[in-house]
Amino acid sequence: MQEVMGHVSQEARGLKGECNTPGNPSIALMTLALAAKCDGETVIRNCSKRPEVAPLVMALEQLGISITYKDQETVVTGGNLEAPDHPFSVGQSDLLLGCLAGMTAGEGFRTKLEGEAEGEGVVAALEALGAKVDKPVEGIYPIGVGGKELTAAKHIIQDPNSSVKAAFFLAGLGTSGDIHLVQNTAGDDDFEVLLKTAGVPFEKEKEVGKDGYHLVMRNEQAPQGVLHDLPGDPDAALYLLGVAAMLSRSELILHYVGNDWKTRRALELLRRFNAQLEIQVARSESKFPIRTVTAKPSELRRTRIGGDHTALFLNEVPFLAILGTQAAGETVIRDAQKLREGDADCLALMADNLRRLGAKVGEMPDGLVVQGPVSLQGAELDAGGDTRVAVALAMAGLVAEGETQIANVGTMREDFAELFSCLETVVNAKR
Repeated sequence: MQEVMGHVSQEARGLKGECNTPGNPSIALMTLALAAKCDGETVIRNCSKRPEVAPLVMALEQLGISITYKDQETVVTGGNLEAPDHPFSVGQSDLLLGCLAGMTAGEGFRTKLEGEAEGEGVVAALEALGAKVDKPVEGIYPIGVGGKELTAAKHIIQDPNSSVKAAFFLAGLGTSGDIHLVQNTAGDDDFEVLLKTAGVPFEKEKEVGKDGYHLVMRNEQAPQGVLHDLPGDPDAALYLLGVAAMLSRSELILHYVGNDWKTRRALELLRRFNAQLEIQVARSESKFPIRTVTAKPSELRRTRIGGDHTALFLNEVPFLAILGTQAAGETVIRDAQKLREGDADCLALMADNLRRLGAKVGEMPDGLVVQGPVSLQGAELDAGGDTRVAVALAMAGLVAEGETQIANVGTMREDFAELFSCLETVVNAKR
């Protein structure tokens, strides 16, 4: 049952059955951008439909790329890009900037990009290829790219960066000669897998006698339209496996769990809570490393979360607090002061709503302290229009006794539509 601007969660016995993890939005962005540069038709399976993917879909259609949907697959017909008739906004998405700028930097027309995303790394990578990049005297935006033929180059960065890597190799497609990128650690292999699957020769190896990795794309063959079978979203995996661990009659088998950095850290974090997870390693049809994870009822225990873990899971901190209510001892979450910024004080909202559910919670300037385990009781809650809070409270409602009514959930149902669809197939409601 869903009300206008609200959501109702019913107490569940457990999550039982099998489902596929909803697609990873970051990998979806890279796949769509590459598909637009491919010859022929690209079929994308498990392509995320999260809101952060929609701006690229709309931009590709403005660039003359056909995108259709068939069953659970997204079909992209690549070809020559057409000049857009208006600027594209990348918002705060570094990766969206990297994809759009990389796709269009070598085209014969100019493309204007607006937004607030960090852009220096992407601009430097494109300029290394000889791209014509226009930007203001102060700041980055608006950025203008395109109108100049690109040349093969070698570019050196420090930490691996998905947006820089996507921009550099997308722009490098079709240049004469090999494209080289050097970075100081291995990083994720997502874009490398996509290129290899599309038939582009690609090598990645540790630099001999040096700290760092050398990535080489050999422009011997244009990328071809193929099937890309994508791994799942780390955030969705965290929610689904975490809820399953909290409920007493769960046996959730979750397929297509990814092997990216955030997913690996999410599984580690759940295990720090003592979640009982069984993991089987496999590969998707297009060679992405994936996992099937089985989650069962667990006697959760306290943990401390801060520093890099908080930064990586900042948007999921509200849900981690829910896990804390079911963990024995005191769960402490620090370094989350950014959640107090913006339109809503996320930490204050969570503390207030947790108390309404009967949880024992204390606030700090930069975090929360949650004492567990407690039996949550269904209540009337208010997410304050913050979707991060709303989805956490919706998950809490599955654990709480009775019915939980959540007001002001904002765009939660749209933002997490695939997560809720997956939940509906496995939730064992208490009647």
